[in-house]
Amino acid sequence: MLAYGCSGKNSQKMFVIKKIGKKSLDLAVSLFGLFAIIDLYMSVFEYGVSISEISIHEIIFSCIFFKLLLRHYRVCRDNEIAKYELIFRPFKLIGYVYLFSVSAFIVVMFYDFNWAYEILLINYISDNLSQIILFGLVILSIYVGTYKILHAKAEDKNDTLGAEA
Repeated sequence: MLAYGCSGKNSQKMFVIKKIGKKSLDLAVSLFGLFAIIDLYMSVFEYGVSISEISIHEIIFSCIFFKLLLRHYRVCRDNEIAKYELIFRPFKLIGYVYLFSVSAFIVVMFYDFNWAYEILLINYISDNLSQIILFGLVILSIYVGTYKILHAKAEDKNDTLGAEA
């Protein structure tokens, strides 16, 4: 008999259920992050005319975004991170940031509806402001959420062997 009155088989079942629950939550948040990125880039091409409607800040943020995704890929490749984490981690981080921002807006809306209405009015008047804030949150989440570099590449393998002079 284990602690809390659970037998060994029940404990293993609970562990499996927790693991499945965590993976399904990660998948749901990752899909939310993917839909958020799709929505963000659909707002970039809001009129559907051509590439000429893209503003300077959208180009700059897109370049930074893709550069950070490339950095994430290289760090994961060099540290031999699983492909599941390589693919889903950026979307999971963006999903958590978007969930936090939507939750904060809902709390503000219930706390003071007039202030939430003013935020929506400012968003309607200046769509660039909301795009800059959302792109900034996406870039910040990917930059902060990328794994740290663990393996230092040696210039010469003789330096790491500790050869005597």
